[in-house]
Amino acid sequence: MALQSGTLLVADREAFDGSGGVIGVDPSNGQQTPLSRGGMLVEPVGVAVARDGRLFVTDLEAFGNGGLIAIDVESGEQTKVAASTVFHRPFGIDVDADGQIVVGYMARQQGRGAVMRVDPRNGEHHAVAVDVRFNDLTDVVVDGNSIVVADADISGIASRVHRVTEGVGASVLVEKAPGGSVLTGVAIESDGMIIAVSNSIRDEKQLLRFHRSTGQLLKVFEGRVLKAPFGIAIEANGMFVVADVVSGVVRVDPQTGVQTTVTSGGHLAQPMGIDVQR
Repeated sequence: MALQSGTLLVADREAFDGSGGVIGVDPSNGQQTPLSRGGMLVEPVGVAVARDGRLFVTDLEAFGNGGLIAIDVESGEQTKVAASTVFHRPFGIDVDADGQIVVGYMARQQGRGAVMRVDPRNGEHHAVAVDVRFNDLTDVVVDGNSIVVADADISGIASRVHRVTEGVGASVLVEKAPGGSVLTGVAIESDGMIIAVSNSIRDEKQLLRFHRSTGQLLKVFEGRVLKAPFGIAIEANGMFVVADVVSGVVRVDPQTGVQTTVTSGGHLAQPMGIDVQR
């Protein structure tokens, strides 16, 4: 059965009694539908949907060193796309307009984050902006001809946002996020503004809006529903949806900042990644 447009797609690292899986969520009533579980999935943390409807999932522990898995949403069938000793603990993921997969991962040799582009047809891959010194790359989102990267610092001192242009390099868009911020997710609004998840080491769990060109902090969205937010996606109507390890799936109004729970419990145990079916 094909998924309805607007369905929320959630990667949960502990769903189904710890086997890990991907769950579809009805955006109107929060009903959960298991899409794929176990098998190659060990600790799925990121999910992205391609224009042809296929899902691609990053898994921290698949194939021993982490990997990239394709999922057929109708059958739940899993297919390995890429895995190697270089492709270490992949986390953030997005799919560009040409269907190429962009993955944020840890480069084993340098012990630092890196960005990889993967061909979903044959798993061929190459590193992007290999000389950039990321700290702990947590999420990526394609923005036209560039890639916006959330780079966390678990101390909350030096979390940054980078813009990576293949063949050119990377620039620091946000030199320093607000104090205590540990950036875990990033998304692009229809006007190009950047929304980042701040899983703060302090009590405040926030969404931060930055200017797409200057990196200026424009707005902070706060509330009590977000407890341990990680992934973020944007619905067709502009609403933010956040995968929160504690609260489940949370919707945030981009105008008022009001937070509401879409769904929690059920199959959801540790939701980490989220995307929206086109």
